[in-house]
Amino acid sequence: MAKSGTLYLKRVDKLSLSMQEKVLSLLNNGFESSNEDGTYSKTRLITSSVEPLQNLVDAGRFSEEPYYKLCAFPVTLPPLRNRKEDIPLMIEHFIDVYSKKYDYSFSRMTIRNIKELKQYGWPGNVSELKNLVERAVISSKGNKRELNELLSVERKIERLSNKFKSWHEQEKEYLTKALEHTGWRIRGESGAAELLKLKPTTLESKMKKLGIKNRRLVKG
Repeated sequence: MAKSGTLYLKRVDKLSLSMQEKVLSLLNNGFESSNEDGTYSKTRLITSSVEPLQNLVDAGRFSEEPYYKLCAFPVTLPPLRNRKEDIPLMIEHFIDVYSKKYDYSFSRMTIRNIKELKQYGWPGNVSELKNLVERAVISSKGNKRELNELLSVERKIERLSNKFKSWHEQEKEYLTKALEHTGWRIRGESGAAELLKLKPTTLESKMKKLGIKNRRLVKG
């Protein structure tokens, strides 16, 4: 299918060592399917990875020979958070794509909350932006105003969810405040264990697990 065209292999950083050897064989020997005159077809091979392959080579999870073959011309694409000037163009592109897919009519538009979208960190990168626009287009049913409002609401929900800390983070913060309140005293009267209604050994175990340390720690 890629004859005289381009073959794109996505997430080669996920390839097993055995599959890496097969890709290397492909690069060294050419494609099995040949032209009618017996010559191999010319095909461009493009691969992508999320984790830097050099890191995997150093960790022994990616073989050196296929690595050097695949990295003949490397291109590094910065994450979306480092190229936020692309966000308006991507939004317009994805609006166009999903408007056609769901048969909704949108004219070329400027997103009113574009500044808000640029302030977001985009941990899910371009895929997150793409999914956000698709959900907004589906829900708006062709209403440009609703699309703007939905994008704004979605981002507020994302920002709100980012404010919540994990249970371990909250527990670490709570225990640290209790220790600071008692002058980092764990045991004895007015110690943190008594304040928290915990056994001293339990508190010490939690501190070790959560990485809570202080040079002024008093155990007696």
